Amino acid sequence: MSDGKRIKKVGSLKMELLKGRSFDIRPSKEGGKGFFLTASRDFTRFALIAFLAFVGLNFGHAYLEGREVLNQSTDFAFAGYEDLQSGLNHLILQDPEQALIAFEEAESSFKSLEETTSEFTLQQNDLLEESYYLETADLLVGLALDVSEMGQQLSELMQSVKSLPEVFLAEEEAGNVMDLVNEKKADLNELIELSVGIQQKLAALKINLIPESLHPKIEAARDQMGQFVAILFELRQFSNHLTTLLGDRVPHRYLILLQNNHESRATGGFIGSYIIMDVNDGRIAKIEPRDVYASDGQMRGLLPAPAGIDQVSDYWFMRDANYSPDFPSSAKQLMWFLEQSRGPSVDTVIAIDQTVVESMLGVMGEIELDRFPVPITAENFSQVISFYTEAKLSETDTPKQLLFDMIPVFNSRLAEVEDVSAVIEVVQKMIDRGHVQFYSKDPELQSTFEHYNLAGEMISPQEKLDYLSVISTSIGGNKSDGFMDIELSHQTTVGPRGELTNELKIQKAHQFSNENKAEVQSLIDRFGTGQHTAEDLHFILGGGENLDYMRVYVPLGSELESVEGVKMEAIEVSEEFGYTVFGFVYGPVEAGASEEVRLTYVLPFDLDVDPIDNYRFVAERQAGVESLDLNKTLKISDLLEVKKQFPEGGIEGGVDGVQFFMAAVSSL
Repeated sequence: MSDGKRIKKVGSLKMELLKGRSFDIRPSKEGGKGFFLTASRDFTRFALIAFLAFVGLNFGHAYLEGREVLNQSTDFAFAGYEDLQSGLNHLILQDPEQALIAFEEAESSFKSLEETTSEFTLQQNDLLEESYYLETADLLVGLALDVSEMGQQLSELMQSVKSLPEVFLAEEEAGNVMDLVNEKKADLNELIELSVGIQQKLAALKINLIPESLHPKIEAARDQMGQFVAILFELRQFSNHLTTLLGDRVPHRYLILLQNNHESRATGGFIGSYIIMDVNDGRIAKIEPRDVYASDGQMRGLLPAPAGIDQVSDYWFMRDANYSPDFPSSAKQLMWFLEQSRGPSVDTVIAIDQTVVESMLGVMGEIELDRFPVPITAENFSQVISFYTEAKLSETDTPKQLLFDMIPVFNSRLAEVEDVSAVIEVVQKMIDRGHVQFYSKDPELQSTFEHYNLAGEMISPQEKLDYLSVISTSIGGNKSDGFMDIELSHQTTVGPRGELTNELKIQKAHQFSNENKAEVQSLIDRFGTGQHTAEDLHFILGGGENLDYMRVYVPLGSELESVEGVKMEAIEVSEEFGYTVFGFVYGPVEAGASEEVRLTYVLPFDLDVDPIDNYRFVAERQAGVESLDLNKTLKISDLLEVKKQFPEGGIEGGVDGVQFFMAAVSSL
């Protein structure tokens, strides 16, 4: 992937899959295991199959004379192949311990194979003296041994990587993180050297001596091995960035945003709290949680609030600084607000929301806190923390004390988790869905975040690309966004001359139920109402009406034709990031009810349907939003026809559905 895009072909159509928080720009579950594992798996399968094919060649009298040895060799080859497959499967399942055992057994089988065939491959007679067939077979045995060694090194490297979080989060000096990282960087260099050797041996294979049916496998293996080596070099570069993040040469300071995605903001949720964390020599030197309202009270100078925020405040503060859906832009704004609020300058910003904590608790199990009678679980975390904070039950100066008390306990429990692969899987899933985002003022680090699709930046506009992103900012003063189901229906009509008109329907349904109400009431019955009434707490914790300021990003120059569900004069039209933005207040939506808004707008470009043109559409979803469906359809004039489209029938699905739609439209 380069320049933020990937190219994919569907039939004769070229598709550009763009990175971002899209409905599905992620690899499939199978592909998500890691390309280098897939590449190595395919390569080793080829190497062993190719070897077995070679030993089956009829080498004239030599084959007949060596049949007994050949049969024994085939047994060793099959055993080694099975062990390789077992090792790779264990790596894919992120079980490096068992993978290492399997690769060691594979190496043993291939060494036995090498020993039993050595006399056969080295014997000199008139037939074999100038033969390259056995030389090629011998080369394949060597390749199999190298692949076994490569598997062992990968297993050992994965074992060490799995131990990194435990060492990093350990409260005592259980190990030196930087020593471990530098040691693994050296191991990675050895792995690169071995892999380059395998690549060179593959290149040395004499393809004219190989059965023609195997030629595609050889070419594929060479190509995949080249990609694998490129990935290893990329990993080496990333390891250099990792040492920067771990404060190798100079301490590295982080701003960690704790966002509540039950109260929507553009980058994931309302920032009620944040953490300042210093990392030095691979160790957490300081971790200091702060209440954002305390920082806002130190703000020097006042800025007028942007659209939407001005519905609830005349001025702009750090708590609302994650206003831009482009995370790098919001992160820079947050860093500025922090410094203007007498806070420290930071190097890197990380945003996480409550879904991340809930998912991690699902892996870690419940957490018990001193002086708090209820265990914190994945199921009750959001409700308990929000209740405790909003009711201001803390006896300290900050209502966020329960959350602050939880942080060190959470870190300790995280370091104790045995199933690290489950933690890695959760983190990957959260990153893929935009629940975790990164920004660094270090250009090289930021480039790395963008390369690995971690930066949360908006897709850049492209010529004749239909784009949609719907961003909600909660202005209702409650946590009702956590109970909203959102459905976006986007229909594009293509006129007879290729003119394009879009109709967007936005439907929101408030799903706060009697069961949710009973959960809030049980907390009230147990802990009281604190500084609020019971009615106030039911309103704040999700039962109140939902009210959002909504921004709809569409191609620059789009003209609004008509609206339903909101007055035309209430629509604010602006430009940002190369897009036209329609802004308006959506709601209120009462608990148990649903509301709908329709926008009809004309796109600033047409299709050249004579003879044929491609209509392309891409949608980005808002970070932190889970209950969101997108339905995309295409309607064409009777004078036109669709030659091909992807996906067939349009788009229909939730956050894991396809986000990219394309159709080749032609005149009849």
